[in-house]
Amino acid sequence: MTHIFITNPVAGRHHEMSDLRRRLEEFDDLDYYVFSTRHSGYEKEIVRQVLEIFEGEKLRFYSCGGMGTLRNMLNGFPNFRNVEIAMVPWGRANDILQVFSQEDAQRFYDIGELIHGDVVACDYIRTNHGICLNNLSTGLDTYVLERERRRRDNCIVNQSVPYMTTVLHSVFFSNAQNLTVTIDGERTEDTFSELIFGNGKTLVGKLNFSEQPEASDGMGEYLMVPGASALATLMCIPDMIRKDYDSIRQKTMTGQWRKIRITSKDGRPVPMNQDGVMIDSYSEWEAQIVSKGLPLVVPKGVTL
Repeated sequence: MTHIFITNPVAGRHHEMSDLRRRLEEFDDLDYYVFSTRHSGYEKEIVRQVLEIFEGEKLRFYSCGGMGTLRNMLNGFPNFRNVEIAMVPWGRANDILQVFSQEDAQRFYDIGELIHGDVVACDYIRTNHGICLNNLSTGLDTYVLERERRRRDNCIVNQSVPYMTTVLHSVFFSNAQNLTVTIDGERTEDTFSELIFGNGKTLVGKLNFSEQPEASDGMGEYLMVPGASALATLMCIPDMIRKDYDSIRQKTMTGQWRKIRITSKDGRPVPMNQDGVMIDSYSEWEAQIVSKGLPLVVPKGVTL
């Protein structure tokens, strides 16, 4: 089997890039190639070219970056036949790892654990505008994501500074959305300041939206925050950080989902966060949980 490593230099620090190459040289008879992304979304092109070159061969792909790198890589596959997918967590928020125990999650940081790992069947989210693994969300978080990207492009200091100022700015200046949301055939029309439809447990590493996530049961968890402003979402954030699910349920609408449809009542685009990747061109979204559709590599003995 050939091992394909797709690295995101922006997500990973310099020493992680050099450490990866050093570690790979330690494995005898490992047939591998390392590719680096040139820009966001280039992961898809790498995948397509590799599949063409190694047509018919068994391949294991490693996403070396954050959730966005993984999401972009996944969208390069026409299907997941004859491939295996591994995640090397270099990002700031590696949300899908939260579905594992803390001890098991730490094992993903050792590349040897993944090279010698097992494959489990994991659910993922398929939409009419791409696929993702952990979350599909819109609201305050998408406003933060877009503003952070703009500020980071023009910033020469540490990224944490623009991120924190963007969060504060977003609370006061982002707008709620008038949406029609259909969950497994049940329709709701309201103004929402946040919608999260997840296959995992957390959003941006700290915001817990699911109490007992199961990433292989064919079901997702959702959290919807009705409200005319982002302050409604702000009031929920401390509860999400503390994992106070009783309080969360009192302030929000929660439940499980298999299929959803989201449309804008005024016809405007609904900006969507797919695992940290911003997509803002569509006013209609459809999504479903694909049960056990992703061959995910985990450290040996780890289960979902």
